[in-house]
Amino acid sequence: MELITPPLISIGCNRRVQLASENGSVLPLLIGLVLFALSTYIVAVNIYFLGTSKMKLEQWGEEFISSLFQEISYQDYFFDSDELLKDDARSFVNVGCTNLLLQIQKKLNQVHPNKRFIATKCDAGRISLVIEEKIRLPFTPQGLSNFEPRVTAHVEAGLQRVRKDR
Repeated sequence: MELITPPLISIGCNRRVQLASENGSVLPLLIGLVLFALSTYIVAVNIYFLGTSKMKLEQWGEEFISSLFQEISYQDYFFDSDELLKDDARSFVNVGCTNLLLQIQKKLNQVHPNKRFIATKCDAGRISLVIEEKIRLPFTPQGLSNFEPRVTAHVEAGLQRVRKDR
């Protein structure tokens, strides 16, 4: 009698074949996750840079207006009002808008070349500026090398009148 033996199937052999066929599927996943994390980081850094650029531009605008207000005379600031002030009313020093706008035009030539004033408004002792600045992002893709985003800031200020009765 002859014994018929079934063909030998090695579990280890099948396991090796399965692992070899699945070996490359993790690498594209890891590359995709790294690219996603890197692109998320780049976008977050660019957005953060835009936000800080706007805050710096607002701060620069406040310093600019402050330098304009420092040229107002002592007499105008303290003693120019003949009107009585109510407790709830706010009154601002009349800064002479025509002179102030001329000073803005003079100082405009001294401004950094990437900054410009879009609008200036002076009314009732308050001045309002809209400033725009071209910036360069820290991470700019090759296809967008000519892209220069602009940050816009609105700054408004006035000198509140000092009451005579205090």
